[in-house]
Order: sequence, then structure tokens, then C-alpha cells
Amino acid sequence: MTAQTLDFIDLFVLRARRIGAHSMAKDRAALRQLGQFTMSGTIALDGTMEMTRSLPEEEVFESLAARVRPLLVKTESVHHGAVLDVIEDKLLSADLPSDDKSALTEDLATLREDWSRFDTDSDTVLGFSMQSSLLDGTEATPQVSDTQLASAWLYGDVVHVDLRGKKTDGQLFPVKERFAAAVMYFSLVADLALTTLDYLKVLDKLGALALSPQALDEPVVVAASELVDTASAFIADVGTPAPDLSVSAGDAPEGFKQLTVVDVLRMDPRNEVDFVLEDETGQQVASYAAAVSNRRQADGRLFWSALIENVLEIELSFSASGETLADGRLENVGAHTESNSTLLTEAELQQQLASSSRASFVVTGLPFATLGIPDVTEGAVAAREVELETLRDLVAIEKATQTNLSPLHGSYTNSARVELRVARLLWEGKIVRFTPGPLSAVAASRTIPEVVLRSERMFTVGQVEVPFPRVLLHHPDAHATSVTPTPESNPSTDDLVLVVPEGEVFVAWAPDLVTVQPGFEVSSASRWNLSHLDDANYEFGN
Repeated sequence: MTAQTLDFIDLFVLRARRIGAHSMAKDRAALRQLGQFTMSGTIALDGTMEMTRSLPEEEVFESLAARVRPLLVKTESVHHGAVLDVIEDKLLSADLPSDDKSALTEDLATLREDWSRFDTDSDTVLGFSMQSSLLDGTEATPQVSDTQLASAWLYGDVVHVDLRGKKTDGQLFPVKERFAAAVMYFSLVADLALTTLDYLKVLDKLGALALSPQALDEPVVVAASELVDTASAFIADVGTPAPDLSVSAGDAPEGFKQLTVVDVLRMDPRNEVDFVLEDETGQQVASYAAAVSNRRQADGRLFWSALIENVLEIELSFSASGETLADGRLENVGAHTESNSTLLTEAELQQQLASSSRASFVVTGLPFATLGIPDVTEGAVAAREVELETLRDLVAIEKATQTNLSPLHGSYTNSARVELRVARLLWEGKIVRFTPGPLSAVAASRTIPEVVLRSERMFTVGQVEVPFPRVLLHHPDAHATSVTPTPESNPSTDDLVLVVPEGEVFVAWAPDLVTVQPGFEVSSASRWNLSHLDDANYEFGN
């Protein structure tokens, strides 16, 4: 729901809540005191009198008056007259006990009378009026009301310059008098707005009207001294047309790339470094634009860290003698993996490393340091392939569901891998091989269901909770091996055990994500295609 779809009452509630959140309105008693015309005075022996009026800081009060102003402008949707008319219509049609409705109607009449006193185009006297003249009685001004003075301050000193109508007489007096009148006037309006808000909450509680949750709960003020938003930044060459921001979240607009830490570091040419992988023949396996992330010296050695793909940080050290660097050592290899996406990036980089014999850091086209890469066992390669598949499935599900799952930790079984791959294919809108059965189902008596529904649920991979969508299971040749009437069912149903022909499987799809046409071939359903696992002999989903 947007501000454009809210009715007058909800918009008034939002405005009144913003008034109530003002620092000068939080203390209602103090606010009401400002709305009283009071002054103190002392009389000297010569008969002269010194009068004192207490005023708040003008800059602070200006913001309160600005928040109040829309309630007094006849063309605004939240003008008090329009809002009170809507309230009256709702109260008249409300189904309330007669005593309650009578009392509420009287309260509404009192509110109307109170609001009717506030018209910035009038010369109504709320508490006082002023007139001035020279000591000899000449050049007397007309009587000017507190309303005219307050209106002249708001529209002549604060939000506008040129005045019209009865407000103009307020400028016959100095700004201090206009402001003094404004303090009383707009404090009264602010308090009356809050009184009206209290009345509306009573009506809402009694069911005479329904205030929207947005009107009651939406933030109406900025409470922070700074704004911190989580977002992605994208960069492009100078002159690239501005992107259409209708692209999916996380996708780079055409011609743009997401800004990374490495990009930022490489904006300083001194940090530019390339990380190059080669096989045993010297052929390049891969090359990454990296960046120096830290330089330090300790114990006569230079320590130098490079950030690769924003996840892998390699620290080297060298003995430093003048301009000469020698005795290079690998000090540390660390990873920055706070999400499944960064875990995946690291796993892909580690896989590239495993297929390489050496790695070099290249600065301005020249090797700066070269590292030998130890051989990796077949078991470690297989484990890396399994980890890559698992992370790719998790990242794909995050994208499909637009959620952030917790980073992958802990061990997981082949069963969890299969369940994860099936979930990914389902979330991507595919029909997938599911299980050979048997399946338990409930159907109308003497009926074999075309599909079996399974509700959405959560399952675990390692220590990650993953959503599994609502699915329909189907096979055209499914038949029942057991039919048992469901006790006391109305209408009558049967508990069934369904099976499919030997060598066949039920297939599944997510009906909220894809529509399956009648007559599709179950043999065309997506296979799991997981490495180091034979899905033809692996049962899942029983």
C-alpha cells in the first residue's frame, strides 16, 4: 500500500504521528503550556513595567510549525475539515451501541468546534491582539490578531515571502512579535492534532473505523544520524548509457560490472597485480586480476598480501635490502568466505589451483614471485568436485528463492546432496526424476489419483536449512498395491500405497513455479547428474 492508496484518515494519522514525534511535542504538558498566552512582569518605582515571555528556539520551532502546516491548508488532503467530514461519515454508519455512538458524536462536535478556530486566512483572536502607535498617539496600527501575527510569521518569515489578505497586517510588527504569536498558535494546533489522533485510535479500537497498519506502524521520522544501506555498486566505462534498473537483483546491467574490493584497490596503480596459474608445461591455466591489500615490514622482512577474486588472500614475505628482495616465502593463505557465493568462488579458485603446477604474481608484466603448487590426491579432487556441486546448488536456490541461506558448514551425506539437487531443479521450474516409490496417498474412494501432493518443507545440508517447494508427484502407470478405507472420513476416502512399473520412477514438479501440460513424457524429466553418484541405482524421496 502506498501513500496514494491511503484514505484521508490514514494520511492524517501519518501526519499526526510525525507531529507527535517532534521533540517539542513529546512532552504534551509542555506543549500545552506553550499554547497558553502568558507573560510575567515587574513594575519599577517610576511606574514602568517590564514584561517577559518565554520562547523556544526559533529554528527548532520552525520544524514543528512545518509539520503542522498541512492540517491548516484547505487544498491538502489532510486538512482538518476534510478529515473530520470523513470521520463523521464513518461514525454515522458504524454499528455501535447507542450510548457509545452518542458520546463519540459529542466528542467529534467538540473537535469540530476546536478546529474551527484555526484558519490562517482569518483575523480570529485566540488569546490576544496587538496595536501600536507613537507616544503622541499618531501613526496607530489597526488591531492585529494573534492569528494574523502567527500566519505572517509562517508565510512571510518561514515558508514564503509575499503575503496576501489579512496576513499582511502581521508585518506591521517586528519578527519577535510574529514569532511569539506563532509559538502559541501552532503549539495549540499541534496539541489538537494529537488529541484528534487519540480520538481516531479510540474509534479504531471500538470498530467504528479501521486504521491501516501502515498508518499506525510506518516510520514517520528519520531517527538515525546516518543512513547505512546494504547494496551492490556497478561501474562501467565513461560514456556508457545509464542502466535500466528493472534488471533482476544481483544481475549486472548491460555494460556494467559489479564493483569489488579488488576493483577499489586496483584504482591505485601501485596495487595492481595479476595472479597467473600455469601447468607443468608452462601453459597458462587461468589468470586473475588481483590487488595488493596490505604491505608491512617486520624483522628485516617485507610482508606483502594479495587479494584474489575478493576471497583468497595470500601473504608472502621477502628479505629486504635496499631495492633488492630475496628469500621469498609463502607465509599464509586465508579466505574471506561469509556467504555461499564467496565459498563457491573460493572452491572454484582452489580447483584451478589443484589443476596447476605453479602460480605467479605478475607486476607491470614481469613475474614478481612464483610459487610451486603441491600435487593433490585423487580423493581431494573428488571431494572438491562434490563441494563445488553442493555450493552451486545452494547458490542457485538462493537466486531462485531470493533468500540468503547460511554458509555451508559441516559434513553431509549423498542423500542430502540428492535432495539438494532435486530441490534446485524444482526451484528452477523443471520436471525432475523423483523416486521409484512406493508412495503413500489419500484419495477419494475407489480412485487412483493422477498426482500426489507433498507440502513445502525444510531439509538440512550440513548445517544449512534449505527450503523444498510444494510438489506434485506423477506417473501415468501408477497403480495401488494397497487400498484401505480411511476411518470415519466424510466424504469417504482411501489410504493408498502407489507404485510404478519396475525400472520407472515418479516424477515431480513445483506447481507454483511451472505448469505441466497433459501427456508429457516422464522419460524427459531432468536427471540429477551428480558426480561420484549413480542416480540410476540411488533411491530418493521414499
